[in-house]
Amino acid sequence: DAPDARREEYAFADVLAAADRNEIAAGAAAACFESACWERAYELRDAATSAVHRTHKAAELSAEADALEREAGTWSLIWFLLGDGAVAERENAASEADAREVMRARQTLGGDPASVYDTGVENPKPTPPPLSARVRMAARDEENDPVTFRIGRIVAWLEGATRAALERAGDVDHEFEFADNECARRETANALDARATTDGRGASLSRALDPDGPTRTRAGLHPTNADGETRLLRAVWRLVRGGMIDGARELCVRAGQPWRAASLGGGV
Repeated sequence: DAPDARREEYAFADVLAAADRNEIAAGAAAACFESACWERAYELRDAATSAVHRTHKAAELSAEADALEREAGTWSLIWFLLGDGAVAERENAASEADAREVMRARQTLGGDPASVYDTGVENPKPTPPPLSARVRMAARDEENDPVTFRIGRIVAWLEGATRAALERAGDVDHEFEFADNECARRETANALDARATTDGRGASLSRALDPDGPTRTRAGLHPTNADGETRLLRAVWRLVRGGMIDGARELCVRAGQPWRAASLGGGV
């Protein structure tokens, strides 16, 4: 077994040996290094918890775990910029460009890209791809715009790091647990029906319950609704940071704020 001190270095050596034997691709090595760092960091966190009565030792172990987690983030960035993450993005970009070219050629000859039938009438100016597709393809065009391509890879890395953090939190993270229509502002409506005028925390109770009502009237919601909305916004922000826009929209609908889901979707 590897000695406890710097055990991850032995794992790194195993990865390099596997790459030398062509058992893993060079582009995958960074992900293996990242996993080795995380695994050792988990071990150190457990050891620090066990050494809670030895304050100095626990602090040393926690500091080493922090350093390994930062190193894991660096290896993850390398994977996205130079490893298989970049390779996959190049392949996906090429596939989308090829598909769009096939659609353009079919339209030029009088075909409908959404149908198997041809009109027989040539169309020298086919409909361009949607704006979202054109922006996406421009950002993925490494040959003509390598800077934007790398920026996109960095954004993907940041989103991936956030998703990984959410996955590591697992069942201990209750921030995303909402009852159906929990944030629909019913308690505020009931308080208004009961002729309440304050929110119970020193502010006026909002009589406007449309999405912008409390902000526009500079008034508050019922404490239950105010706390629920704060929690919802925190959860939505974490999902958006992780690139999970669809998940954030679904959460808004489930929590009783479909208007917020529409806003996140660009008003669609």
